[in-house]
Amino acid sequence: MPWRHRFNSNEEYNAWYRAYRLNNAEKLRKYNNAYNKKWRKKNGYGSETKWNKKNKSKVNVERILRKAVKRGEIKRKPCVLCGNEKSVAHHQDYKKPLEVIFLCHIHHRKFHYRKTIKIA
Repeated sequence: MPWRHRFNSNEEYNAWYRAYRLNNAEKLRKYNNAYNKKWRKKNGYGSETKWNKKNKSKVNVERILRKAVKRGEIKRKPCVLCGNEKSVAHHQDYKKPLEVIFLCHIHHRKFHYRKTIKIA
């Protein structure tokens, strides 16, 4: 990669970098996968299978919902708080697999980790 100061402007550098990422997407994907795998192992995020084994009921509910969305029984909606089109389903009660609200990733994380938002 060339040094950033060799470009006349940030726009020129950004254009070069976008083209580089496009032309080397597979190489970068392999590098990132290897890096992430190593990082997850080092930092204790090695296996989702442990979580899946501990939370079988949640995994089954997520599977039921995924199939319902695929069959068209449930339509994916924008985030109920901000209207972002990229949203994920949130179960307030896992005993009711098809009763979900849709939240963007930001609000979903806030709801789970900070509990700063209230959903009616």
